[in-house]
Amino acid sequence: MKKLFNKLKNDARFSLGTDIRCQTKPKIMAKEYKKVYGFVPKTIIYSPVTIEWSVKDIGFGTITFWQDKDKIYCDNEMMDKAFILKVFSILLDKAVLIND
Repeated sequence: MKKLFNKLKNDARFSLGTDIRCQTKPKIMAKEYKKVYGFVPKTIIYSPVTIEWSVKDIGFGTITFWQDKDKIYCDNEMMDKAFILKVFSILLDKAVLIND
């Protein structure tokens, strides 16, 4: 696991964004979501926030957040909280803070 985190820290590529298809094609996205995950969240019509990471020769993953009323949900693709925190930590280390 340490090797993975070192590779992630040094070689990771990140992509941030929202899936605009959730706003422009909510019915199509709902069908796709149902096919992949087995259920459709009520919030499929909203834009989720997605963080994609990849490391050559190691792997890749997507962490997606969305909010429904006062609850925030995370599609973690089987990554545990410790791994997600590490991804966030590395992403933050790579970020340029605007108000630093």
